[in-house]
This record gives sequence, C-alpha cells and structure tokens, in this order.
Amino acid sequence: MNILLVSEYFPPDQVGASRRTKVLAEILSNRHRVTVLTSSPHYPKSNSQIKWYKPVNSKNIDNYKVIQFWMPELKMETTIGRIVNYCLFSFIAGFMSLFIRKQDIVWGTSPNIFVTIPINVHHLIHKSKRIINVDDLWPTAPIELGFLKNQLIKLIAIKFAIISLSETDGISTISDKLESIMKKLKFINNPIRTVYVGIEYKRLEKFNNFQVKKIKPYFRFMYSGKLGPAYDFELLIRSFKSWINNTEANAELIIRGTGPLEIEIRKLINKSSCQNIKFDNEYLSDVEYDHLLLSTDTFVLPMKKNFVSSTAIPTKLLEFIASGKPTILIAEGEPRRILQESKGGLVCNYNPHEIIKAFSIFYEGAKINDPEFQFRYIKNKFTNKNISFQANRLIKEISE
Repeated sequence: MNILLVSEYFPPDQVGASRRTKVLAEILSNRHRVTVLTSSPHYPKSNSQIKWYKPVNSKNIDNYKVIQFWMPELKMETTIGRIVNYCLFSFIAGFMSLFIRKQDIVWGTSPNIFVTIPINVHHLIHKSKRIINVDDLWPTAPIELGFLKNQLIKLIAIKFAIISLSETDGISTISDKLESIMKKLKFINNPIRTVYVGIEYKRLEKFNNFQVKKIKPYFRFMYSGKLGPAYDFELLIRSFKSWINNTEANAELIIRGTGPLEIEIRKLINKSSCQNIKFDNEYLSDVEYDHLLLSTDTFVLPMKKNFVSSTAIPTKLLEFIASGKPTILIAEGEPRRILQESKGGLVCNYNPHEIIKAFSIFYEGAKINDPEFQFRYIKNKFTNKNISFQANRLIKEISE
C-alpha cells in the first residue's frame, strides 16, 4: 500500500511533531511504501540545503522517501504569525501534492487540522483515503493558551475544525484520553484510534547501552524541548531560584530548546539574577542530543494546568523516561499517569513547595525511580511493535 505522510516538521527539527512523523514513517515502511512530504527545516536554517532558488529536495532514508520543499522563515511569536505559518505550509504542501503519484492513504500528522488542505487536494484528484492526526483538540488548545481571543476568529476556527474532522476517513490521536473525548463528538462518524508518539526501538537500545562519563562536578536539572506556552517556565524558574538560594547545592538548571517563548524565557532568567539557571538553544545532532539526555541527572517538565496538557503525551516525557533518569513532572492527566506507571520519578502539584522538595530529594540521591522498569515500560508500550499494531489497525479500518 502507498502511504503519504504530510508534516511541516521533520528531522533535523527537534520537536515532538518531527520525531512523531519520523517514527511513524519508519514503522509503516516495514509493510508499506511510504513517502513523507515536509518543509525545509526550521532549525537550524543555516544547515538546510533547500533554498528559494533550489526549492525541492528528494531523498531516500532507510526504506522510505522524503520530499522537502522550501518555506520562507517566519516569526511565530504571535497568533497571526503562527496562523500565517500554518496556512503557508498547508497551501504549499497542497500544491506539492499535485505532483505526487497516487497514494492509497494520505496521513496528515502536523500541523494539527491545517493538514486538511494538502490531504484533501490529493484526495480530490486520486480518491485517496484520508487520516488526520490530532495531538490536541483544535481550536480548544489555541483558545485555552490565549492564541485566539477575537470572537469572530474563534467561530471561524471552530467551524474549520468541525469541517476538517468530519471530512476525513479516519482520525489518529496521541493518547487514549484524547481518543475517548473525540469519540463523544457527534459530528465525527469515522474511526478514531490512538497511535502513540513513540521512540525508535534502535534508539532505545542505544539508550540502554550508551556509556556516559560525567565530566563536570555539578548536579544537572534540565528541561529540553519546545519552548511553547503549554509549559510553565515562570513557575519552574521561581521554584528553582528559591531552592538554590536556600541551599548550598552545587547544581544548575538548564532550559534548552527553541520556540515562541524563547525571548520571554531569557527575560525571566535574567530577571531572576540566578547564576545557576542557564539557557541553551544550541542545535545538537541526534547523537549529541542523546548524550545530553544521558548525562543529565534529573529532568524537569513543568506543564501548565489546562485541558491541552492533561490530554497529551509529550514526546520529551517518553525520552526522559527512556533515558533511565528520573523526572520531576508538574502535570495532571495523561502525563501524570504515564510517569507514575513507568516508575520514572516524582509528580508535583502546582505548588512551589512541592517542587522545591523534589529538587532536594533528587539532589540528595534518593532512588525514587526504577531505570530498568522505565526501559521495559517504554520498550513494551511506546516502540515499534505496539505503534505498528495501532497504526495498521487504523489503516485496515479505513480501507475496508
């Protein structure tokens, strides 16, 4: 079967949507002929071989094909910037899909809902089956996170979402909780199935066998991932500063990544005047990134208290658990359940005193997590075999 995956993000972009599409492409290519349609990398731009005068690049990776097209670099700090970026990708991807041979299934993975345009363009020409991936219930997420405030725009966004989700052949979600919520929506009559975000099995094996020599003497707490509004960096910075100022701990907090909140986070760190909090947006290769994960002592993941965060399973959380290192998680819902099931660390409520106590617990060497159990948990639930079953089950349902 021929399957086209459509995603704005793909490696070397190091965000959840990028890794999700890569894992899905690798898994599906074991049984199907897979093509990925994606844009030029957002980060690092300077390393991209795709330019405006050479706008398309096609290459084979393992058992699947990747077609990348050039997109101008846009600032996405504002709501308008994000919408323009998503629409631009969707229209270019829709145009590019005209030149891709007939596919049996077109699977839009990112950005949420906006991939409706390219997958429907290909469907209109070739009558391909369509799948849309939902990683948050749009437009609930942008409304809740404060992106959409104008009432007219909200109504348009809701109508667009209803049309997009009803005019498809199947829907994939990233968590069981999100699947159960979407099945209650009366305007959706097609199959809805969870297909987990995952980690490539070969990468997980490297985690298990990778030896890291700790060079620096300090204790490292780290957040690594997208710097977006779904995370409460202000609470994290305030709690760490309070802890470090009242102890003699030789520890540091690193916040690394890229995203719309980068400037705001830099300001928060500068305002804190805490020399033990560092910011890092350096691009790392996969090998360098995995080495960084394994050389970290304890991860921190401060998710905001809202619907979006409680129904998602962040890719970074799975990576943190897979590394065998403990995680301090500030969250409810699905992330809390995953960390507790994996025995991968401590879950805190939205209380600075709890977070400060967690810093002390791990700094003092308490064995709260179970590295061997963490590895088995990710291996059994979030790698190739289980995700392949989930994906192919959905493919079978919409093909019958």
